[in-house]
Order: sequence, then structure tokens, then C-alpha cells
Amino acid sequence: MADLINMTGIGKSFGGIAVLSDVSLRVGHGKVVALLGANGAGKSTLMKILSGNYTRDAGEISVDGKPVEFRVPANAIAEGIRLLPQELSVFPDLSVAENIMLGALPTRGAGFLRTVDRAVMEDRASELLVRMGLNWLSPKTRMGAVSHHVQRIVEIARAMAGNARVLIMDEPTASLAETEVKMLFQIIRRLQAQGVSIVYISHYLKEVFEVSDEIVVLRDGKNAGLFETRKTDVDTVLEAIVGNRVGNLYPDFAEPDHTESDVVAVSGLTLEGWLRGVDFTIRKGQITGMHGLIGSGAEMAGRALFGAVPRASADSATIEGRAYAIRGTRAAVKAGLGLVAAERKREGIISMLSLRENMSVSNLPRFTTGLTIQRKAEAATVAEWIQRLTIRSRDAEQAIGTCRAAISKRYAWPDGCSVT
Repeated sequence: MADLINMTGIGKSFGGIAVLSDVSLRVGHGKVVALLGANGAGKSTLMKILSGNYTRDAGEISVDGKPVEFRVPANAIAEGIRLLPQELSVFPDLSVAENIMLGALPTRGAGFLRTVDRAVMEDRASELLVRMGLNWLSPKTRMGAVSHHVQRIVEIARAMAGNARVLIMDEPTASLAETEVKMLFQIIRRLQAQGVSIVYISHYLKEVFEVSDEIVVLRDGKNAGLFETRKTDVDTVLEAIVGNRVGNLYPDFAEPDHTESDVVAVSGLTLEGWLRGVDFTIRKGQITGMHGLIGSGAEMAGRALFGAVPRASADSATIEGRAYAIRGTRAAVKAGLGLVAAERKREGIISMLSLRENMSVSNLPRFTTGLTIQRKAEAATVAEWIQRLTIRSRDAEQAIGTCRAAISKRYAWPDGCSVT
């Protein structure tokens, strides 16, 4: 039997820079193939070619042994290939059934009298939920009322409503707790048993070795390794990813230097419904981790301290020895705090503004005299941070919505920004 997907000799360039060179990928029927590589290795570009979002410059693609041309996503969808991006794409105010059947809503009547047949829609959605193992979930439930990992599974059900044969999962567990990851893996195995193939992109090698049948590694836009998962090991795969042997992956950290003073000291951090009397300190030059299951409140501590949520308070807090009161985000920035939001597209950037504007927007008073922005000072500061963070882009005026979150030491991506 021919492989379900066979990509051979795939090449892709942007602005004369080769992003993929002679790359091959095979996906068998009912197989889970993990696609690995450092950020910037070419994984996303290869999958965008397979899903019809990009056209290839060279090479061939066949489905069930038949050559195909994917010029737009609809071509790939017609062949049963569906891309599930890392960030959820759901409509929280619609029902679960409406989210599942979007694009294929059953209707009744004709012309101006044509309406959605809700009974048929909910019946079909229920069948798919049972297929996903979510027989307890009512198709009438509002999407925004269910948890993040259930929304991810509903996204998979939507793909299956379109008779998907290949699911491309891009970092599907990035925001899931361990128990939720296990539930997702149960769904993947259920789909495998139904003959569905999975291309699984992840940076978590433990997950890869648990869920995949084969591992394909890309490095610098080229094939760097093909492994049968049960016959290889982590060190071998890591060597393929980075290009050399990896020694002690997790070295012992040095004991904290207790002579250093606390940069941040918080006592009694409270947020109604989330946090109650939380204490912590952060020392100079150290990274303090805060861990907990989803819903434990760990994900809200930073937002509470930053004043990004209402009704947050603390019994006492100091930043570099100065008293700090939680009074909103402007006071937090003035005190020297910064917040990197988890939902970067919704809360972290303003996509239509430039890289320069996004970098300076939260510090405009620093560059403002009266009603005038001092452009030279702004430009100098932005240029300094572009250099310090090794941000690669066409220039500081590039719209940040066109940047890509790639990390690469080799490519100044012509179609986006990257950070080395």
C-alpha cells in the first residue's frame, strides 16, 4: 500500500534565501509522525506547503500514490488534510455544535427561507463528540463555557466533520496540563484506530516518544534524521536536531546566592477566585518558577502583581526595596515591571502597528515631550533592543503582524522577523 502522504525533494525560498532544500516526508496510513527541529528549521514552512498555505518551488507531493497540486488550502482540505494551528481558532459565543459544523452547516428550505437545520447539526455534532470520546458534552453548550483542552478536541472534531484523513497538529499541548495531555493522546490513539494519520509538531521529546510511531528531524531547512521511535533514544534525536552531541541536558543548578537582595518581595497577594495570601520573592539574576495545574491560580499571579486584572491586592510588596502598590498597569511599568502575556496575539501585540511602535507603545512617556514624540530617542532605543535581542526583520517599520516567531541564527527571514 502506498503511503498516504509522500513529499519528495521539496524546496522553498523567500527573497532568494532557501528555507527548504530537497526535503522529504512520508506519512503512512494511521501513523503518527513527529516532525521535529529547532525553531527556524523549516517545520512550519513544510506544513504550510502540505496544507496549501504556501506553494512549493520544487519537489512533488502525492496522496495515496497520486500526484497532487496544493495551490490553496481548499485543495489540501479536499484531500482530507487539515492543519490545526497552535493557537485555538474557536468562537466562544457560538455553541459546540456550531463550532464543529462551521463551513458545513446543514440547512433546510430554499432561497430566502433557507435556515440552519439545528436538529441535524446537533445530531451530527453529537456523533463526532462520541467519536472523540466526549459523549458527556452537550452540542448545545456554549463554546466559551468549556475548558481549553476540550476546545482543542472540538477543533479536532471540526476537522473530522470535513472527513480529515491527515491532521497536522502544531504544538497541541503547549498550554495543556499533564492530565489534559493524556486525554489528547487518548484522542490521537482513537483516531489512529480509525485510520487517521497525524503529523505531530512538538518541542517536548517526552511526549514525542510516547505518542509517535516515527520521528522526522529537520535542521537548517534539510532532512537531518528519520527514526523509528521505538528503536531510537532521546540523545540520538537531540543530536540530529542540534547537529552535535548533547552532554548533560539538565545540569545541576548552582545554589542560590543568598547574599543577593530580593528584587521583588510579595506578601499576601490576593485575587478573588484565584489567589489567597500568596507569598514569593525573586532574587537578582535568578529565574523564579511558579507552577500549578490549570485553575490553581499560578497563571494569574503575574497578571495580578502587574495590575492587569481588577481587584488584585497584596498585604505588602517591594520592588528593589521600594514600596509597590498594585494600582494598574501604568503604575507597574513605572515601578519597573513588565508582563509578557500568554495570549500574545490578543494581549501582547498590536498587529497592524510596526515593530518600532509595538516596542515603544508601553513606554511612550519616556519619548514624549508635551504632545510631541521624540522620534530620534525612540528610534535609538528600539535599535538598541533590536540588537540586544538579535531581532531579525526587514526594518523597524515592518508591521509586527507580518513577523514570524522563529528563532534562527542563519536566516534573516524575508517574510518576517525572528529572534536569535
